[in-house]
Amino acid sequence: MRLIGIVNIFASCFLLSGIRLNGQEAPGGYLFLGGEATARSGKSYFPVVTMDKKKIHVDEGIKIKKVPQNAPVRTRLKTRVSDRFVEVLELDFGTSSMANLKRSSDAVADMQLAQAQSESNIALIEQGEGSAEAKAAEISMVKEDSEDFQDRTKNDVDTGNYELDEVADTIYLTGEFLPRSDIPGAYCIIVVTSQRQDFKSLEYVGKYQAARAKYLGDLIEGKIFKLKVRCALSEFNLRRAEYQLHLYSETGEQVAMSNSRSLKSLTEEEFQKFQESLEKPTS
Repeated sequence: MRLIGIVNIFASCFLLSGIRLNGQEAPGGYLFLGGEATARSGKSYFPVVTMDKKKIHVDEGIKIKKVPQNAPVRTRLKTRVSDRFVEVLELDFGTSSMANLKRSSDAVADMQLAQAQSESNIALIEQGEGSAEAKAAEISMVKEDSEDFQDRTKNDVDTGNYELDEVADTIYLTGEFLPRSDIPGAYCIIVVTSQRQDFKSLEYVGKYQAARAKYLGDLIEGKIFKLKVRCALSEFNLRRAEYQLHLYSETGEQVAMSNSRSLKSLTEEEFQKFQESLEKPTS
């Protein structure tokens, strides 16, 4: 597994302007840049309202529908406020390519098929008409062609010629969270962005973004939560890849994290003002 990103943030060096710990006055809330999530239901994407152990719940407008937890998810950055906070003590991302393994295993299967076809052709030659010398010559050619194909294929498998460099389709995420408040029914959304690549021409053809939701369960105030999740995506290029993690409660509220983008602590008055402002419908 290829390690592609490590974040270590410890409470002892947790330095955010205005955030006071160790028994002193706590912030009234937090302002940060979060992620507004939608999940695919049918051919369209709808807002995610919550998630349970088996399904993602989306708002289709006229009803709440449950879709599979591995349904494709999209996110867009949006300013958020929350009175809940989680310290990220450790966060490790890793990747692997199941597609590369499949390409190699397909090549091995082709070798086995070629061997079986060679044996079948030899049996037909032996049962057919013709002199022993002619049969022997024909059988020798069949064996030579089969062995040549298998030798070339085996060499390509051994040297990794069937595998593409710098690609992945699976993300592994481990870490430790220290919740500063209870977060019942927590779930997260993992997002990867990179350059989209045509794997035949190897040309970059735009931006790639994919995301998946994972159910975590209850996070308890003051109790370290050990994170360990895996998600499968479509194949993407590792070059310039960026990874994000968004955390939500069972009500769909996004929770502030110590590694949230543009994180700022707020007084209770500031929190109320930002909350009211962000909840106002846009005209």
